[in-house]
Amino acid sequence: MGAAVEKVPGWLERLLLPKLSEIKGELAGVRGEITAVRGELAALRSDVARVEGTTKSDIARVDLKIDSLRSELKADIRTVDQRVVEMGLRVDVVRELDDLRAQVA
Repeated sequence: MGAAVEKVPGWLERLLLPKLSEIKGELAGVRGEITAVRGELAALRSDVARVEGTTKSDIARVDLKIDSLRSELKADIRTVDQRVVEMGLRVDVVRELDDLRAQVA
């Protein structure tokens, strides 16, 4: 009976060893792929951080440009407002002159 028990583990070992070796190789391959994916993720994170920094910089430049344009527009509006007021005063003076001319005539 002892000899029969010895033969079963040897038989199982011969049967299962190739499969275990195959599984071991596949696990090593999966580990390699995981390592590669980790490297790719690290590169992507770096790219995203770079793009994020560039985007923030671009947004800051656009904000400055908008502020500058807003200031220019406000100055232009003030100039136009002043000219409109001046034109209104001129119209009033012209009307008064016309009234005076009508009274004198």
